[in-house]
Amino acid sequence: ECFERMKTDPEWEKTVLGMVRKMYSCTGIMGSKMIGYQVIGATPEQCHGEGIPVKDGSPLSADNEESWWEKRHKRMEELMEEQEKEAVKKAQARRAAAQENYLKSQMASRQRQQAFLAEGIQNDDGAAAIQSAGVSALAATAYEENISTFSKSVVGSQKI
Repeated sequence: ECFERMKTDPEWEKTVLGMVRKMYSCTGIMGSKMIGYQVIGATPEQCHGEGIPVKDGSPLSADNEESWWEKRHKRMEELMEEQEKEAVKKAQARRAAAQENYLKSQMASRQRQQAFLAEGIQNDDGAAAIQSAGVSALAATAYEENISTFSKSVVGSQKI
């Protein structure tokens, strides 16, 4: 109908071409994220236009709730937290193992000391036994202090 009227009415042709020119000379409110069409009828009342906004499906689009970079950053933070927790658990396990080894060595040292002192007292008699026990006690105390100092330095060096 519009085309027939444009052929017969030069004023209508001028109006229609002006509408088309105006439509293509500017961008719509939605910019390029819009599908639009114009219906041009035989009268001004039959002319209308429609515009439908289109969401961008790109993963890098700003319209997405969470961008790819934000998801990546969040995942990296989660991984770092997990690694930190694992490192703390490993350090605690190493510390517990070192402490257990220290306690075992202390127990073995005391058992050796007691066996040494008991053997010295059984083999000697009287004043010699008392003097030997005193010397043995001094030797055992010095030995224990050396082991204790060494053990503390080993355990201290394994702390994080």
